[in-house]
Formats: sequence, structure tokens, C-alpha cells
Amino acid sequence: MSTMDFNELLETERALAQGHSQTAEYAAQVFADYRNFPLLDLACGNGRDTLYLAGQGFQVIGVDMAEKAISRLIEITGLDFRLADACDLPFPSNFFGAVYNFGLLHVFTEAREQYRRRVMEEIKRVLKPGGLALLNILWTDQQGCGLPEICCLTEEEVDVLYQKFILREKTVINDSSCTGWVGIYWRLLLQKPL
Repeated sequence: MSTMDFNELLETERALAQGHSQTAEYAAQVFADYRNFPLLDLACGNGRDTLYLAGQGFQVIGVDMAEKAISRLIEITGLDFRLADACDLPFPSNFFGAVYNFGLLHVFTEAREQYRRRVMEEIKRVLKPGGLALLNILWTDQQGCGLPEICCLTEEEVDVLYQKFILREKTVINDSSCTGWVGIYWRLLLQKPL
């Protein structure tokens, strides 16, 4: 692969063998009071965290633009997976009690800030007032760090993302992505204002 093809990465043996992330375990704890509401796994990839959260009793809906991954998940699970664009979610406003995302906001090749802003607007739109969003974003301390397809974010860039939310937590963690790559991430726990 000369450039990153996410569909191909999701189909690798390593990716398909990945267990859930540490962040999904953390999500199950912080979202515990939201089990009676739908939970959105935004950019669910191969579904590893979606399956874990469903197993923890959440009414989870997984969405992604990786058509092969979504088709495979629909075929092998009884869960709700949908092909959807994170910038234009097919859900009504105030629908979800919580939104989970592991690794979307650092994956844009053009107009990164515009797309990040649009994704954050959509997260806020679909969350119920008081709802929580848990996001993992690749960390860096150097502006412009990353590959053509992936842009690690500095603290300054991350701080811009949650301006319309209440910040509950911002930490730096190590965790494994759905393709098996271990990285350093910003973990943001945000709340939509009432």
C-alpha cells in the first residue's frame, strides 16, 4: 500500500484479532448511568469496541464509512451497524445518551480543521443535553506531526475541539487501535451542556 487504505487495514489478520481497547473498558464505567439510552460508536472500524460495549449492556449503534467492515459486522452480529459519514449522521438531534469514538479526529487528509469542527458539531447535535462523549485522538507535542492521512494533535489543537462542551477530563494515555497499532492518545471526556 503506497497510501493508507483503512478498509485494507481493517481486513488484516492482526486487525481482525484485536480485542477491545482499554478505553472501551473506561467507557463502560463512565457511561454506566447512560445504559437506558442509545450509545453511538462513531467510526467503529472493525467493531471491536462496539461488541464489547454491547456485551456490557449498552444499546450501541456502530457507524463507519468503511463499507467492507460494516458489511462484515452486519453479517456476523445481531447488532445495529450502519454505513454513515461522521460529518452528516443519520440520527435525530438529542438521540444518544453517549457518544464513543476511538481515533477519528486525527484521520483527515484535507481541510482537517473544517472536518473536525463538523464532526464535533454532529456529536453535539446527536447527544442529549447532559450526555457524554468520550474521544481518543492521537497525541503529539509537535505541530504538524503525523503522516499524510493521519495528523497527531497538539494540546492547543485539542483544546479548540471541545469549546462548546463541558470538559470533564483530558488525559494522555497509551492504548491499542482497532488495527493493532499501539499509540499515545488524548482522551477527552466531554459533556453536552444542559
